[in-house]
Amino acid sequence: MSDLPPDQPQNLGTPQPNWPPSSVQPGASAKSGMSATKVILIVVGVFVVLGVLVVGLLGFAGWYIVKSAHKDANGQTSLNLPFLSVQTVPSDQITEKELGIAIYPGARPEKFGSISKTGPVTILSAHFRTTDPADKVIAYYKDKAGPAAQIMSLPFGVGTQIQVQSQAGTSVKILITQLAKASESETRIQIDHATQVNASK
Repeated sequence: MSDLPPDQPQNLGTPQPNWPPSSVQPGASAKSGMSATKVILIVVGVFVVLGVLVVGLLGFAGWYIVKSAHKDANGQTSLNLPFLSVQTVPSDQITEKELGIAIYPGARPEKFGSISKTGPVTILSAHFRTTDPADKVIAYYKDKAGPAAQIMSLPFGVGTQIQVQSQAGTSVKILITQLAKASESETRIQIDHATQVNASK
């Protein structure tokens, strides 16, 4: 007879786990790696093609603009594009009446202003400089613009913009920028007078 108690389980050996057979084939990981590489190469190729197209378009646009620009004997430049035309004009020939607002007292005009046309809108721009500080120039144009003017401080040192709404279809913007130099500081004044041709229609 066995010396073990009747309710004691007998040691029949360590049972082996019944793991299911692996379904992963030996070459599956290699195939997935190749597929990922193909996808990456396709994406890189698409970006390269797009980059070449963008560079080509920018090059063509630059060539077209240069071809469309003309300079006369007086140094004035004109540019005629299907959607835009720009012509430089001497700033000292632009009057306060044309600008729609007073020119800052004592400000000296820069060499050229411009007349640009985009669709029905024509913008006359003139540029001036003064040794007065920007705060003084801003105060002057705030007074000239009146209480209805919109005043905005532009970021990154661009300056202060004052917008005046005059009669229907016209507006005046004054951009005042402090220019710092090693020896002195100047304030630059840009006045843009925009007129919309068909505003009254």
